[in-house]
Amino acid sequence: MLSIKKTLNFIILASITVSLQCRRINPLPPPERDFLIIERDTTIGPDTIRFDQPVLVNGAKLTIEPGTYIYLGPRDYIMVTDSGKLFALGTEFNPITITGDSLWQGVTLFGSSGKSVFRNVKIIGSSGLANLVVMSSGKVTVVKSTFSDAKNYGISFGLTGNPSSIDSCKFLNNGGGDVFAYTLKPLFKFGKSNVFDASRKTTIYIQGNTEILSPESLRISNAGIKIEGKLTISADFRIAGPLRLFLSEDISVNYAQFHAERTEFRPVDDEWYGITVENGSVYLDSVVIAHGGLENSASLVLSNTTINLLRNLTIDSSASNGIYLDSPVDSLFNVTVRKSRRYPVVITEPSYVPVFQNCSFINNTFQYVRVTGFRISESLAWSNPGIPIYTDSLVIGGENSPILNLSNDLVLDFPGNGYLKVGELSGGLIANGVTFTALDTSGWKGIHIGPNMTQVQLIHCVIEYGGMSKNDIDSGNVAIHETTAPVIENSVIQHSHTYGIYLYGSANTTDYRQYLESSNMFYNNALGNIGPP
Repeated sequence: MLSIKKTLNFIILASITVSLQCRRINPLPPPERDFLIIERDTTIGPDTIRFDQPVLVNGAKLTIEPGTYIYLGPRDYIMVTDSGKLFALGTEFNPITITGDSLWQGVTLFGSSGKSVFRNVKIIGSSGLANLVVMSSGKVTVVKSTFSDAKNYGISFGLTGNPSSIDSCKFLNNGGGDVFAYTLKPLFKFGKSNVFDASRKTTIYIQGNTEILSPESLRISNAGIKIEGKLTISADFRIAGPLRLFLSEDISVNYAQFHAERTEFRPVDDEWYGITVENGSVYLDSVVIAHGGLENSASLVLSNTTINLLRNLTIDSSASNGIYLDSPVDSLFNVTVRKSRRYPVVITEPSYVPVFQNCSFINNTFQYVRVTGFRISESLAWSNPGIPIYTDSLVIGGENSPILNLSNDLVLDFPGNGYLKVGELSGGLIANGVTFTALDTSGWKGIHIGPNMTQVQLIHCVIEYGGMSKNDIDSGNVAIHETTAPVIENSVIQHSHTYGIYLYGSANTTDYRQYLESSNMFYNNALGNIGPP
């Protein structure tokens, strides 16, 4: 191996051509310029070297010693190709600097180049695509290096870029951003200790679609990643921030675990589609999803998923609903949904209603948790989300004698044709401090208690605006059919369009009527407190 050492004075390329055992060629296509081609293993440094022509490392290993300062002329660059290798091995106190004229083009690792290492290297001010362009199938290790003042990007990865390690690096004042790549995959090899330009909103730019086909982790911290493409996740994928992702399309997770912590998901422009997880599982902690839901059910859609954990989650300004649950979720802990154009939460089955803990729903167009399913065939306990639950109807009953237990201060809203039925099949209802009401004063059909009810307790409840059974005045806020007397105590029965409580058949006894009258408060019921007369 040859070792070339020069003085601090700049040297002209022609004066070192023989020493480096290189030859000149006139490349095609134009512009016609002589190349300096390094074809044998060579060491340069540690002083100042000037190259006034492009340098091509072709099938050889170029080693740059600590303390070397390399300066390239206008339109000049260093390219490593054809199994070539570049080892730039600076130290903390003797870093390597690669820079040049305002029009120099940067360092490129191309094609089938071999392993290259950059340690304690400063690459400064390229006017090309990036200070360092990785378009090589070889492994690239970049450690404790600085990429600054590029006209465009600090580092760029082509479709074949294959970095093995990018860690403890600094990116400063790069015009287009710190990192450019055609897919997200090169970033999987980035360590968390890299320092990106804090003055920029977006520091990493991904131009194309990415599909995750094997388990991966994205460990980048304190960066803004702009993805102009679709992110499809088909294998377990973990994002560990703090990190900001700016997306133009959507994130689609299929048959995989999606795990994100301390991450913000935001649109490239005004809005994006959001995150959809199907047939997998999701773990979101300290996550923000903003301006999603474009042409989608919600900013976050969970469908046929298991082992879901949502906590410290913020859904902001969704173009549709905030969260769409077509799968069970054990709990929503410290979840905030605000400014959704529809509902903050939509739930397709009563059994999917989670436990709400310390949740906030603020300034959404419809301030309800929307439950679209209606049949309850297994015992459930619904907690209070802090805003009303709006459901078309609920029917409680089945061979397992399910009981719906409603927590204190919960509000259930029903539309005009809505109702709550318990006891047509075996089942029960326990409510303490619950309000049953209509979406508006035009009313709903009310609570219907059938002969097969196993247990009904309505204590300290408010039941209002019921009795809206068309062509049937034999109804009320509560209609009790041929059954053992349910417990209704200390409740307010008011504003019925017919009776406050209507008793059918064997339920209509003098003792039970007196019990209901003395145990509850009745106000403004159109046909009377208890019917029939």
